[in-house]
Amino acid sequence: MIKTLYSVLFLLIATCISNTQAYCVYNKTKDFSFWVRQEGVNVNGSLLARFKRESLKPGENACCPYTVADCCSSKDKNEAIFLRFSVPCFGTECNTKWFIVSIPSGGWVEVHGDGPTNLEFRTYDPEGNAYANNYYADNKGITS
Repeated sequence: MIKTLYSVLFLLIATCISNTQAYCVYNKTKDFSFWVRQEGVNVNGSLLARFKRESLKPGENACCPYTVADCCSSKDKNEAIFLRFSVPCFGTECNTKWFIVSIPSGGWVEVHGDGPTNLEFRTYDPEGNAYANNYYADNKGITS
């Protein structure tokens, strides 16, 4: 019984360690999905080979290993990559929002908010420290 418990614990730790060799996107919103694709900077893959998710639902995450050239051509966890997000917005006073966010290829981004006009992108480096990201939206020239 103890050996089985240690084996399960070892597998959990090994899984966590192996997951740290990728950049990840986390949808921490309450009720909406978004589209995300890696931009063509620091990536070897063609448009079709790059990281992409058509609909990342609330609570879901998706990752791309920086050790693979399609995710990061330099394979360096500290090299910046850029992600383009599309957040659908419905209604007469609303347009779909587009955002570009940079993170290190070994880091992650958490998307928080309660709607397409109220989003927060929290970005982190590979060690889990806040990453000084300059994200922007190309709708009406909004920058942050």
